[in-house]
Amino acid sequence: MEGFGRRRYKDEFVRFLIFAHSSCDETISQLNMISDIHFSKEPLTGLINKHDTLGRKLNSFIKYVETSWQT
Repeated sequence: MEGFGRRRYKDEFVRFLIFAHSSCDETISQLNMISDIHFSKEPLTGLINKHDTLGRKLNSFIKYVETSWQT
C-alpha cells in the first residue's frame, strides 16, 4: 500500500487510506459503466460486488485507524 511507510503518522496514513477508498469508488463507477455498455447480457456483478466489499472494508479500517490507532 502506498501509504504503509507513513503508518507512524496517523493523519498521513488516514489520508492515503482515503485515497485508496476513493480509487476503489472510481473503479466501481468505471466497472458499472463498462458493464452497462459492453456486458449488458452478462453484467460484471461479481467483480463489482468484490470492489464494493473492498470499499466497505477500507471504510471500516479508516474508522478503526481514526479512533483506535496507537502511534
